[in-house]
Amino acid sequence: MATRKLIMPTLCPACGARFTAPAEGIIDVGSDPGLKGRFLRGQTNVTRCPQCGAETMMNTPLLYHDPDHELALVLMPVELALHHNDQQRIIGDLTNALINSLPPERRKGYLLSPQTFFTMQSLVDRILQAEGITPEMIERQRARGRLIETFLQARDEETLRALVKEHDAELDYEFFQVLTASAQSAQADGHPELARALMGLRALLAEMSATARSAVAEVNAALGMGETITRDELLARLKSAKDDQEWDALVAAGRPLLDYAFFQNLTAQIDAAPDADTAAQLR
Repeated sequence: MATRKLIMPTLCPACGARFTAPAEGIIDVGSDPGLKGRFLRGQTNVTRCPQCGAETMMNTPLLYHDPDHELALVLMPVELALHHNDQQRIIGDLTNALINSLPPERRKGYLLSPQTFFTMQSLVDRILQAEGITPEMIERQRARGRLIETFLQARDEETLRALVKEHDAELDYEFFQVLTASAQSAQADGHPELARALMGLRALLAEMSATARSAVAEVNAALGMGETITRDELLARLKSAKDDQEWDALVAAGRPLLDYAFFQNLTAQIDAAPDADTAAQLR
């Protein structure tokens, strides 16, 4: 397996601290196929600031190698502002290290002329295109990602409802595929807070839009996930739960809905209860 460690100066975007950290110079997915997924998810060459603990992706040169698609791709981040001669020296070092790690039968001509990219996005686009994903498909995917970000940044429920109304036609099956996959990836990658936020958004959109509700149901059916319910439906089911086990299961399934609006609704029902026994049940 080809390896080449680089020690790179890094600037923390959160606190401005400067420090050095090791980075992988060669990503050889032929020797470890799992590297491709981690690289595409932005999990390669991520370091933690020793001052504030924030994580950041390092701007570092690297050589990406995929023998199945005969790809030899070099990332030379424009932020490094390297002179052309320095770029060529680094490319030569990385290429030689990769070639020397391969058995003779795998040392092919494409390795001698790697394609250079100056941004991570352009490099990722090339990798995806080799997988049969067109630029148009990539842009549609990114547009869905931007829409998710827009929803997450909504200041309040009123703003979110306005955004949902504006983008209702875009809340289709493909959108919720992306949203659901993002939540699942966040959970798998050790970011439970983000996963909960994304699943909470998913539930809210399904509550606010019939289009979204239909799309979520399709995604759930395709993935074998449980149905999506509204806050009112969750409260009704909690009230009618037969035992603690069913109640706990409902709370777990509907956790993204257990927000301020849910408890506002619960409080209103308690206040409107016709007698003390009914109010006690709601509590």
